[in-house]
Amino acid sequence: MKTIEEATQSSIDLSECIELLDNVIDPMDASSLVLAAPVLKQLANNRQFLIQRFNSDVKNYIDSDYGGNFYSPHSFLLSPASKSFFIRANIWVPTGSNSGATAKYEERLLAYNRPHDHNFSFATIGYFGPGYETLLYEHDFEKTLGHIKERVSLKYTGRATLTQGRIMIYEARKDVHTQLPPSDLSVSLNVVINRDDETQLDQFYFDVDSCEITEYSDTVPSKRVSLLRIARELGNNDTAELLLQIAKQHPCRRTQLQALLSATAVDQSTMSDARRIASHSNNALVRSFLDTPYEVYNAAVDLDHLFKNA
Repeated sequence: MKTIEEATQSSIDLSECIELLDNVIDPMDASSLVLAAPVLKQLANNRQFLIQRFNSDVKNYIDSDYGGNFYSPHSFLLSPASKSFFIRANIWVPTGSNSGATAKYEERLLAYNRPHDHNFSFATIGYFGPGYETLLYEHDFEKTLGHIKERVSLKYTGRATLTQGRIMIYEARKDVHTQLPPSDLSVSLNVVINRDDETQLDQFYFDVDSCEITEYSDTVPSKRVSLLRIARELGNNDTAELLLQIAKQHPCRRTQLQALLSATAVDQSTMSDARRIASHSNNALVRSFLDTPYEVYNAAVDLDHLFKNA
């Protein structure tokens, strides 16, 4: 993780920011976010644009019952998601004012106190409020298969607070952090790199004490894997053949692996074909189908496991 202190006092509006970022963001190069840092700082120096945008979206909802924007409980888009990047605002709430189920829901929703990495690279700046504090680690994704309970190398690199005007850059599949709730309502602005292969990449939660993967995040790969697990329960011989085709052709390693597991569960006669597919794969996770106990994967993709405490 890189921390950047930008001194510029000039400000720009959102349209200018998008235009400038178009010229510097390379979706295949996370280091291009360093060039985006001064642009993001100039946007953050504009203290009126966010509330103006929010008011505009609210008016659109009143006028048309749909504002055309994407809002979640803690995030909303500020630019189109169709480019090589997008800009969003994140809302970080303190959890001390709530208790019981509400506090647990917010903590899980905002990933507070849950060490995790990301399957995308992004730059973030503190825009409003004291900001969240984060504990920082690094791990070597290239040496990680992706099993639940797999031991990984986690290196603690320090802690930082996303105060107003501070910029942090997180690299996909490398930086791990544990976010702590802010002391008061806070807002950050993100420039997120939008790569074509993002939907093939996993995002993990970790136990930093045992240095183990504890859970998959609910990303696109996890949703696909859940669907293939359902196919294991409902499928027939035709389903098994389709699953073998997915195992051969799909670019996502977890999707390939679960397709093999589900195909052989539906029709045990596909085992020889499944083993042949796994043995010819250039991905270690897919090849692990040959010698890893089935229970490892079964726990990793169980629907109850994915959505527990949701």
